[in-house]
Amino acid sequence: MLPCRQPCNEPLARRYYDLAHELFHALTWDAMQPEHRESNSLEDRARGKRIEQLANSFAAALLMPTAALSQLIDQRRTDDSAYLADIAAQLRVAPSALAWRLFNLRWIDKSMVEALKAERQRLAHSPAPKRFSPSFVGMLHRAIDHGQLSARKAAKTMGMNLSQLAELFAEHSMASPFEL
Repeated sequence: MLPCRQPCNEPLARRYYDLAHELFHALTWDAMQPEHRESNSLEDRARGKRIEQLANSFAAALLMPTAALSQLIDQRRTDDSAYLADIAAQLRVAPSALAWRLFNLRWIDKSMVEALKAERQRLAHSPAPKRFSPSFVGMLHRAIDHGQLSARKAAKTMGMNLSQLAELFAEHSMASPFEL
């Protein structure tokens, strides 16, 4: 896992949606690998666009399964954008993502899509994910602690200085295995 930079500043709902979208690409890579294209022809652009549409549909269905929506949504209130925005918050998705999912299921019309897109996302406070996995940081900590790897070499390889490496260990609730 690469260090988290910009995407970690995204709302949790966006991170979930992006992860589900990219999972589609990972699962279908052999069958629908994005091709390098030299041209900007209509056919080439349409093919890439279709794959992205499929990835978006997959992400929406994964994050908002029909069975869950049926349990959560009172069908008599599908004309209440504030109510649906609250449902989106419960599902931890953006109101616009829920809008398109419900539109594609034919539960709402285009005017409700627009109303939901205008709703503010109910942001759930969530900390940014930790940089690197706990197992990787633990292995790195042990290697430095047992003298198998110098702290300077580890920091340089990871594109950090020693202070940043010490902060990484602190982020994972580990004492720094070296002196600054």
